Amino acid sequence: HQPCETFVDARDKNTFSSFLQHAATTGIAQTDIRLTAAGNTIPYSFTALRTTYEAAPAILLTGTDSSAQKRAAEEMRLSGERYFLTTRATNDMIWDWNLLTNEIWWNYNYNVLFGYGAENTQHHISSWMESIHPDDKERVIKGIYKVINSGEKYWTDEYRYLKSDGAILHMYDRGYVAHDEEGKPYRMIGSMLDITDRIRAEEALREKEERYRNLAANVPEGIFETDINGDTIYVNDKLLEYTGRTFEEMLRTNWIDCVHPDDRQQLIALWQLDLVQKKESSQEYRLVSKNGNVLWVKGKAVPVYDKNGNYNGYLGTVADITSEKLARIELAKSEEKYRTLVEQASDAIYIVDTDGHIITVNPAAGKLSGYTEKELLQMNIMDFVFPEDLVTNPFRIEELRQGKTVTVQRRFRIKNNNILEVECLANMLSDERILVFARDISERIRIQNEILKEKNLSASIINSLPGIFYLYAEQGGFQRWNKNFEYVSGYQPHEIEQMKAEEFFDEDEKQMMQQKVEQVFTTGMADAEAHFYTKDKRKIPYYFNGWRVMFDGKVCLIGVGIDITEKRKAEQELHRSHNDIRRLASHLNKIREEERKRIGREIHDELGQQLTAIKMDMAWIDKKTTEENELIKTKIRNVISLLDGSNRSVRRILTELGPGVNDEKGLPEALERQNRQFEETTGISIQFEQPDAPVILPQDTANTLFRIYQESLTNIMRYAKATAVITSLKMSDETVEMMIKDDGKGFDKNQLPSGNSFGIIGMKERVLEQKGTFTLQSVPGKGTTITVSIPLPTPETKPSE
Repeated sequence: HQPCETFVDARDKNTFSSFLQHAATTGIAQTDIRLTAAGNTIPYSFTALRTTYEAAPAILLTGTDSSAQKRAAEEMRLSGERYFLTTRATNDMIWDWNLLTNEIWWNYNYNVLFGYGAENTQHHISSWMESIHPDDKERVIKGIYKVINSGEKYWTDEYRYLKSDGAILHMYDRGYVAHDEEGKPYRMIGSMLDITDRIRAEEALREKEERYRNLAANVPEGIFETDINGDTIYVNDKLLEYTGRTFEEMLRTNWIDCVHPDDRQQLIALWQLDLVQKKESSQEYRLVSKNGNVLWVKGKAVPVYDKNGNYNGYLGTVADITSEKLARIELAKSEEKYRTLVEQASDAIYIVDTDGHIITVNPAAGKLSGYTEKELLQMNIMDFVFPEDLVTNPFRIEELRQGKTVTVQRRFRIKNNNILEVECLANMLSDERILVFARDISERIRIQNEILKEKNLSASIINSLPGIFYLYAEQGGFQRWNKNFEYVSGYQPHEIEQMKAEEFFDEDEKQMMQQKVEQVFTTGMADAEAHFYTKDKRKIPYYFNGWRVMFDGKVCLIGVGIDITEKRKAEQELHRSHNDIRRLASHLNKIREEERKRIGREIHDELGQQLTAIKMDMAWIDKKTTEENELIKTKIRNVISLLDGSNRSVRRILTELGPGVNDEKGLPEALERQNRQFEETTGISIQFEQPDAPVILPQDTANTLFRIYQESLTNIMRYAKATAVITSLKMSDETVEMMIKDDGKGFDKNQLPSGNSFGIIGMKERVLEQKGTFTLQSVPGKGTTITVSIPLPTPETKPSE
């Protein structure tokens, strides 16, 4: 119940009185004053709003302790390393709009800010509307009339406003609508604030946005009141925003439950102490919203007593200082990180004045120079430089003063007169001190020299290659080549530089080689045989290969070309030799078949007839011999049995020597005989499919098929371990096809011992001799299939009768 002026510092009492009078006159006012309590002076930011209380005119005052903001600003100014906060105070432009006459009154600040003289200031609402930026005008006017016509009391908006010279300012405007006893609006009082700097500066934007948002709500801080048990009995909208709860939820919540669990005990202890000492408490702590968000606040609370001095609870405020708190935390982290980076940097760091005296160094500077930090701080940068080097490589102070970064390489004289090659990077700071980073590049220079040696070596290796070497860029153009390339092509280096890869090939191979080059860049590699087209129009057969590589940041083709002239000659000679051998083998096969026929005829005509005659004579003797001569009869019959076996052997030998594939029964009967002999010998059944029509083949073709069939069954009997064999003989107008398939153990063709492959080679050669195709398919554990296809002679190719 004391006058407000009681708590106002004596220096601000007049200001405070004017502030209250201004609020009573205009409806709203704002000022900064100092309050004094218990000998302490605290700066406050006050907002005054004209209102009524218990049917009497009153002024609603809300104040915010601004000492924290002032301290934070001072701390930010003093740190100066990472953050620099500029603040710029702007004065409100107070306006009073008569809604009945549309006249508007402006205070002096309107003329100052917008550049209008007092005599030019328009006092009709249209003047304000016409000065609103065209892009904002319709929205702003609709918004303000919406508030007026809806019966609302408060209006706020941000928009652009035109000065007298056409310049644009960003304005934050708010107003209060006064209504008469019938509820009709008759007057609107407000103020405009220039927020242009807030738009341009992010830090100013945050501060002013917070300030004006609080001002628009008339309560810049969260306000709460608790009962004696700490249960919340009142909160304002700002505090609801902080906690994320509704007003009803807050009335069911103990205030301490909104505080972060880690901060509760400390806050309770402080409140209890303040309760004993009957003083206001101030503390930074964290609030936890309903959805779990954490907010740092600067909280103040004071015990509330009734008129009898009994404790009734606490009245407190909380201000969001999350950004400030986090900024301080981040600033501390940043400074710590900066110190750590400097101390742990591998580069030597020096800060010197304009005379070269060393002011600051990091540990790496001592490691580089061999001096201690104490010794370095007594030295001049000139102590490390050779005077003779400054003649050709002087300090470039003027460039540093122009704000340029200077990078130089120079010799560095370290302790004990040792020499290092260093690279120095220098910048001039705002106070004209020079920041120097020095890096030991002795190893880099050594490596560069090694690279140069390697480059020279690689050039020597490339030039020593027996073929031609080339490095060709994807976008076209030879990057490197060897001397042999120039020698073979006949072109000079400057000519090769301008040529495309396809220009080294004649028209008949140019497209093919272009495709090969594209294949390298697409798939990674390719090779080809083509003729290298020289400057003097010679065409030399070459083998070319190419691989995709990166060279100097370019995708390139690297490869070599080998002259295959001698290889081509050798291949042609080998081909001729191979053909001669094949013709010789064919001739030998024919001779062998003829010899077999001759031997077969002799065995049939001589041995066969003799054995038959002997058998007939023995049969005659057997008849003439009486049964009483039992021993003689037995011997005779044994001889007859031996003669029968000899005749069978003769027939088998005759079959093998001359299968009789061209007799009246033809090849199918010969194969059937072979099947019966195979089944009798091995016990393995053969399923044979043959044509219904007679099979008439040229003798060479029939002999070839029979010999392959015979060799295949022999291999099955020896190696396959089969249980069944399927064979077929098929005819068409153009070909005869034979297939032999077993269910034996099979084999891997790639691992077949060379000693076991002569039979297969012989079969292939026989088929090639007939211009046919021979196919062998075998999988371990799944048997083997041989397929032979031989073309039949057409009427045009058949020999004449």
